[in-house]
Amino acid sequence: MDEKKIELVQQEYYLSHPKNFFFKNAQKMECAKLVCEQMDLEQLIQRTVFIVSESNVIFYDYPLFKTFVHDNNYLLVYSHFISLVNSLVKEYGSFEIHCNMKSFSISACHRYYSMIATTIDENQLFTANMTKLIIYHTPNIMEKLTQLLHNNIRKFVDRVEYVSKEESDARISSLLSL
Repeated sequence: MDEKKIELVQQEYYLSHPKNFFFKNAQKMECAKLVCEQMDLEQLIQRTVFIVSESNVIFYDYPLFKTFVHDNNYLLVYSHFISLVNSLVKEYGSFEIHCNMKSFSISACHRYYSMIATTIDENQLFTANMTKLIIYHTPNIMEKLTQLLHNNIRKFVDRVEYVSKEESDARISSLLSL
């Protein structure tokens, strides 16, 4: 998978659709649809949410997620994620989620709120079998995000670890080199 190809598709999109000052969310979703048309969706999904080799850890990469996920393909990402969770619970009895949240913002939370809430609310596995949720590149607005998602995350907020932006790249690199 070539991140440069994604960047080129995005650049082409924004050349013909100058970035909006308002209504950015709709425009970002349009751009994500274009990326999906020009890239291998299955490969994008597998690079966005995957099991770290020989572990009970699921890694989620928001910077890649935001380039291609939109309302019409979210269920494919969700299904892939749930199948990974189920396989880890079957094999290990529990799982961890490690999230690279680099560039995640309040507007992203609003854009993906229903996806986030549905993923958490429809899965008792989060409260029953998730031992840790590690957030890398913890957004500055994490307190606001926690308030916004309080009803969804209250059952496991005590298992969340926040990693500073300064430490995140080294910790991610260490995790993925296992």
